[in-house]
Amino acid sequence: MEEKEDMPPFLGTWNRVYAFILGWLLFTMVLFYIFTNYYK
Repeated sequence: MEEKEDMPPFLGTWNRVYAFILGWLLFTMVLFYIFTNYYK
């Protein structure tokens, strides 16, 4: 039962949560880079 308490509320495992966050950060960085080059 203690293992259930340590589980993240979504995506199943902490590794998936971390991968999602890193992917989201990379996506936003690329998006900001594209916007910056487009509007300069």
